Amino acid sequence: MTVQGNGEPSYFKIDISGLVARKTKELLEAANVKGIGPEARAALRSILKRIGSDPLGFGEQIQDKKHLRMVVHVACRPPLVVQFAINEEKRFVIIQQIRFLNP
Repeated sequence: MTVQGNGEPSYFKIDISGLVARKTKELLEAANVKGIGPEARAALRSILKRIGSDPLGFGEQIQDKKHLRMVVHVACRPPLVVQFAINEEKRFVIIQQIRFLNP
């Protein structure tokens, strides 16, 4: 998280497509079937909080899409892994994929 001039935190906007949202819902349903629903929901909350406040400090950079002014990171909060693209200049993040760490 960065701090604006008046001391208030500056957050990143998070975008997620309808397809990724549906797949994430299916993933959480599958987690319930596996008996790891609470862990998966807690991991997802942690992921979203971190991506919103400090995406550049979360996970590892795997791509630099200079033409889009974005970098792509992958990060893990067991039992989940997330891949997301960051535009620091416009302060937004696009969640590209959320999946289980171990299928």
